[in-house]
Amino acid sequence: MVPAMTQGETLQDRLVQALACIGSGQWEQADAACQNALALDPLNAEAHHLAGHVAGQLGQQTLGLALLQRAVELDPAHPQYRYNLAVTLQAAGYEQAARLEYRACLRQQPQHRDALWNYGEMLRLDEQFALALQHFERFEAVGGHYAALHHRMAVCCSALRLDDQARLRFERELNSTSDALTRWEYALFLLSREEFAAGFDQYRQRFTTGGRNSVYCHDFGLPLWPGPGSTTSGVLLVHGEQGLGDELMFASVVPELLDEAARTGMQVVLAVKPPLVRLFAASFPSAIVRAHRVGDSVADLKDIGPIDWQLPMGDLMAFYRRSAGDFSNTPHGYLRADPQRSAWYARQLALLEPPGAPAPVLRVGLMWGSNPAAVSTSFMRWSAQRSIPLTQMGALAAAVPKVRFVSLQNGERGAEAALAPELDIFDMSAMQSDFFETAALIDNLDLVISVDTSVSHLAGALNKETWVPLMHRCDWRHGLTRDHSLWYPHTRYFRQSDPGDWRAVSDALAQALQQRLAQAGTGE
Repeated sequence: MVPAMTQGETLQDRLVQALACIGSGQWEQADAACQNALALDPLNAEAHHLAGHVAGQLGQQTLGLALLQRAVELDPAHPQYRYNLAVTLQAAGYEQAARLEYRACLRQQPQHRDALWNYGEMLRLDEQFALALQHFERFEAVGGHYAALHHRMAVCCSALRLDDQARLRFERELNSTSDALTRWEYALFLLSREEFAAGFDQYRQRFTTGGRNSVYCHDFGLPLWPGPGSTTSGVLLVHGEQGLGDELMFASVVPELLDEAARTGMQVVLAVKPPLVRLFAASFPSAIVRAHRVGDSVADLKDIGPIDWQLPMGDLMAFYRRSAGDFSNTPHGYLRADPQRSAWYARQLALLEPPGAPAPVLRVGLMWGSNPAAVSTSFMRWSAQRSIPLTQMGALAAAVPKVRFVSLQNGERGAEAALAPELDIFDMSAMQSDFFETAALIDNLDLVISVDTSVSHLAGALNKETWVPLMHRCDWRHGLTRDHSLWYPHTRYFRQSDPGDWRAVSDALAQALQQRLAQAGTGE
């Protein structure tokens, strides 16, 4: 215990005692010493600072935050007070306030290593990559080093398209550690640069991060399939992963896999998300299709009998997509809409037109926003970034009434069609119960305009002409500069020039739509 104050004992004596107790982890004694110091000088900044740190260690976060804020009020130019307040604010979830305190700390002490690292990380996670890289470079220049430094710098360089620096940093990190998250980020870097052989080889390690990349797998306790030409008759389970769009895109190699199975006498089982089951069963009749959700509702395979091998669907890419040239093997329209259901939608669309009005020259499907799953904060932010507020697509209204816009949103966002009355959108969202239904609706359209969502993949897989407005830092599968998709030959890209700016994209879409109307009018 810290003894009661004796006559003649100074404030400095009590502060030294508090520091000694903190150093040995004696938090109750440290608290008593801090309180004695504050009794001697209620306006002493260091006493408040130490008391705030101790309160946090004792689980008194609110009190600790208040004491640290008071220390900063008493001595606003002290960099360590600012730093510790920033850390406490960040831990409590007050990220904006924490950023301000890190910046205040670095104004007073530009070489404060921990502040450079923590603030750099916040900037990186907020996608302020240029500023984040500057802080990491300063951290490195003053002798700072953490195991993840090269990884963090590589991610920033990749986002800034400083490819030589990114590659160097990735390789330095991987030469010194086997960090699975670095390997995942390196795979995405390689794939976005269309280095498919190396990229997909790295991509196969995606499940080793322990969920830090929000990617999960259920291996069903079965051995991994070694690849084409390695097996003869048997049963292969190919199971879905990640999002609906990923499963739709990875399915582009299923026809090649089924050809392999037909040659060797192998049976293929596809375990995919429930909204895909009817569509995949109709499109791949030689495969057995089952519903499967990783971590939620694993596929029930008891009726199939013994299964010899399993393979996550994304691993097919490492076998069948080793170069850009391999994408020419994708069949045009590897998914097929049901003819009877398509005919039903044709009748519905005709009935919705105003009586006596001329038929529209074009029917255009619209998908303006994704429905982000609450996987992680960064994933939800990314989902929001790739969506376009429908009110920003007003430039398309110049094509009305020659164009009939049809919503491809599902029930969660279908009512947003009311936000753009000038587009006069047909809302079909209540009917979109799964992708079997959406495929039949798309089959009746001349063109689909969809942000980067599963619907854009579906339209591309149906071989429908598709225009995809892309956010500035888009996903790896779209490459960096190409204006047409490798995965879907009739998918065209409209890229943001600046992050967050959809106006120019909307104007480009409207201009292209007018050109498409002119072509339709001349029968081209």
